[in-house]
Amino acid sequence: MKKILPISALIGALLLAGGLTGCGSCGDGTHTHDFTEWEIEKVQTCLEDGLRSRTCRDCGETEKEVLKARGYHVYQPWTNWCRDCGYGIDDPTPGLSYEPIDGSENYMVSLGSCTATNIVVPAYYMDHPVVAVREEGFANPDGVTTNGGNLRSIWLPDGIVSIGERAFYGCGKLSLVVLPNTLERVENNAFSGCTSLEHVGTLSGWDRAPLKLTSIGDSAFNNCTKLVAAPLGDALEEVGAFAFRNCAALTTANLDANVKTVGEYAFSGCEKVRYAMIGGQMETLANSVFFGCSSLTEVVVPYRFKYFGSGSFGNCPSLKTFRFPGTKAEWKANVTHADDWFIGEYGDEELPTFYIECADGYLNQYNVETAPPAQQ
Repeated sequence: MKKILPISALIGALLLAGGLTGCGSCGDGTHTHDFTEWEIEKVQTCLEDGLRSRTCRDCGETEKEVLKARGYHVYQPWTNWCRDCGYGIDDPTPGLSYEPIDGSENYMVSLGSCTATNIVVPAYYMDHPVVAVREEGFANPDGVTTNGGNLRSIWLPDGIVSIGERAFYGCGKLSLVVLPNTLERVENNAFSGCTSLEHVGTLSGWDRAPLKLTSIGDSAFNNCTKLVAAPLGDALEEVGAFAFRNCAALTTANLDANVKTVGEYAFSGCEKVRYAMIGGQMETLANSVFFGCSSLTEVVVPYRFKYFGSGSFGNCPSLKTFRFPGTKAEWKANVTHADDWFIGEYGDEELPTFYIECADGYLNQYNVETAPPAQQ
């Protein structure tokens, strides 16, 4: 049986599709506008809204439309140029401050008197390398629009090896950070509280972590609620406690082969994470690493793994599968856990139903051999 749209819905569709709008110069208040082609009054860029307009040939009514800016540049892989608006980042932003690092001819950078909202840091200052972002260098701890409060994007050049503690703490408008492949360390609380931060990556792509990044400190990206991808690369060895806590937009937490340690609550509250891979060098998982990851369904466990800490998967009601490359006997003999590794929202420690997929078959949540889930 066909659905018949009400008259009001049909009129609404005509208004949108055909330009049937109110017109003050018509006797009945309506007529079908005969608009000219859109004309650009202000060109839209990645960071500034544009404006276009068109005029009815019959009644002269003008319609205007704002062309919304995205709010950040999208750089072409391995270049310093935006693929959409052509903005180049060859020229450093004036007003930044540079301080010599004790015992070397290198410099670290901070905001200084710079008021720009989109910042480009140079690779050299007075012919000497800029190798670090100073501790609290761009921080906005009071949540005001001074200091780094207006900062929306920053490009860090190759040569930078560390981002200092609280370097961008509380920069609530910061949405884009381009990291250099030379970066080795992101220190404690570096981007904590950057609630608008969506993209952190290199010029080769937002899913690409810096090639040399080995350490992400405690609370480094804590409460970056819009961050869509974590910079977890092949060289990474350690992730600090609370590093990505409450990063609600993350969908994966893949800790690659070289990761040795992950601190407690590192990914807690990442409610959209569906898939996690425990680092290849890890033998233990700290307390509450994935606590509150309510969408988590699958976890890959390395062969050498030994122990899940308290609350490791607390409040993870969707978790159904652990994948383990060893045998069922090796899992039962070598992998243990705290009594409350699956503690629930109200302190309920009863295990949910899940399966351990081993090289030679399946175990259930009580380490009892079972048929594959599809056959049950």
